[in-house]
Amino acid sequence: MEEFIEATGVHLIRTLKEAMEKARRTPGLSGIQLLDVRDFPGQGHATVGILDVFGDSKGIIDERAFRQFNEQTVLLMRTKRRTYFNDEHFCANLEVSHFGQAAQLAELHWVIESENQIIEEGDRMIDLIPGDGLMDLTKIQVHLPAGKARKLTLKSSLKINGEMVTNEWDIWAFPRYKLPENPERIWTNIHSLGSILYGARREGTIGLKHYSFQKEENVDVAITNQLSRDVFQYLVDGGSVWLMAQEGYQHDEVHTKYLPIFWNYLWFPQQRGTTMGILNHKHPGLKDFPNDRFSDWLWFHLVDNSVALGMDLIPQVEPIVEVIDNFNRAKRLAYAYEVQVGRGKLFVSSFNFMDRQTMKLPEVQGLFFQLLEYLKGADFQPKASLTVGELLGIFKVSAYVDR
Repeated sequence: MEEFIEATGVHLIRTLKEAMEKARRTPGLSGIQLLDVRDFPGQGHATVGILDVFGDSKGIIDERAFRQFNEQTVLLMRTKRRTYFNDEHFCANLEVSHFGQAAQLAELHWVIESENQIIEEGDRMIDLIPGDGLMDLTKIQVHLPAGKARKLTLKSSLKINGEMVTNEWDIWAFPRYKLPENPERIWTNIHSLGSILYGARREGTIGLKHYSFQKEENVDVAITNQLSRDVFQYLVDGGSVWLMAQEGYQHDEVHTKYLPIFWNYLWFPQQRGTTMGILNHKHPGLKDFPNDRFSDWLWFHLVDNSVALGMDLIPQVEPIVEVIDNFNRAKRLAYAYEVQVGRGKLFVSSFNFMDRQTMKLPEVQGLFFQLLEYLKGADFQPKASLTVGELLGIFKVSAYVDR
């Protein structure tokens, strides 16, 4: 329970910070109005505040951090994206939204850090900052060095009218991943993966020959978007399967949005996003994916508009990437988990890996190839098991793969 409280609180603050700063980045802004900063006990009870119903802290943010994005003077970062490849340039504009006494002189400092190492930093004196809203301060362009996938933090400070204003933002950089060894030993029926898995076997069925099934010996992992009868047979006979679940092919699923639920589920049950963030559990498949266990912007394109997989019927299975449902419904949900079925191993995920445009993004490619290497390696050893009957109660099995 404590983990859920922390994860949903972190998700709320990170999305609120971006929403507030997006408004402050708007030229001509006259002000911002929030419905409330407290939880509201009526109308089904809305836990959407940064304070509880009594106006006391919920422990999800302190005053200093809140003032970074909600004060008369707010430093802002304007950039097109938060994720990059290591050989790209990170480009951003630093701006200030200032509603207060004009400053004749201000001192700006910025630094980009990663794992306590400075990547680059800079200073600039600003001659005049009027107190009527938005103003450009400087442009940052930094070549991202080679290395592993990692989080970088842009920290900025502005000394203005005797006060020090600070703010910071996270970005992520990923290496350009190479094709896995022996791609011909990867089978898939997902045509959109052909643009990234050069040399993989792209076929409609696996192991079928003249309507008879023959055990497939030349495949290390089969990647599919549905459990057809041939994939099912390949799995229970000892194969390794990566099931990329798509909407409509599970008996129990919940459509999700990255952003947290608005107000509550009882009053707005038809909204598209009805969950409250994610919780990443320690797992070898995620060990090289830079995350702090909670929802953050590198997850946006991976999970936005995807389905969360229902796990209420399989309590013995632990989620890898857990989805926190709204407290009214309180379903057990996941974006990824793994199980043993028969003699085979099944990894299930619902990340947005089947869209060609999304797959071009650094974080999507990064997680895809990291998971693929994990599934091909010796670490892929699911601890929980499902029977064939339990699996049939979760997924809709078809005679043939839909084309």
